[in-house]
Amino acid sequence: MIAYTSNEVLTTVLTPEGSTILSSGSHEARVFHSLSFTTPISPVELKKLVGDETAKVGQGRAFKNGWIKKDKSGAGLVRALEGDIVDKAQVDLKSISEGKEEGIDVADYKKRKLVVQRYLSAPLFLHSYSCMITSGKDNGSP
Repeated sequence: MIAYTSNEVLTTVLTPEGSTILSSGSHEARVFHSLSFTTPISPVELKKLVGDETAKVGQGRAFKNGWIKKDKSGAGLVRALEGDIVDKAQVDLKSISEGKEEGIDVADYKKRKLVVQRYLSAPLFLHSYSCMITSGKDNGSP
């Protein structure tokens, strides 16, 4: 007898943009690393440095995280923190790509279109057979 079942597993995979963030860092981290503490950079110059999309998305998130601020003179943007930052998006996407999703807000990354969830289906075949061996002689055993 042969039985067939399908084993479906929900997996989370990175989108092309998620893969870019995994290799290059998040938009907000790229904005942070392009700024200095002392020399303000205007938003127009920032777009030239990191690109239009990264500047647009990264500025808002970097402000929200408290990583950047406006210069006191109003000339542009500077870093708000000394030292380095932890790029949580990059760390989380690395964990997701390794299949470790515990404690990660996957819904937020889905909303940002950095990950998608897909069903992977794998067929499972079960094969069983029975066989009875008999001899032509009766040996008296039950």
